[in-house]
Amino acid sequence: MAELSFPDLLADGFVIGSILLCWWSIALVVTLPALILGSSPLTDTLRWFGILLMVTGAGNVLVYAIARGIVLSEDAQFQ
Repeated sequence: MAELSFPDLLADGFVIGSILLCWWSIALVVTLPALILGSSPLTDTLRWFGILLMVTGAGNVLVYAIARGIVLSEDAQFQ
């Protein structure tokens, strides 16, 4: 069984955090004007686009975590 060291966990946490920070910061920049301007078709579109960006960021984190798990399991097979 492959064991993660603290530097590996720290690096994984940094990657996951940076992915979420990038995507969710962009989503916030897109969503804030929509919240300030009130309700119109454009602001509704911006809100949904912001939600899409947040979901995409979470999806990227999930894909990274799955890929990292596959790599660790393959490393464990060869040890």
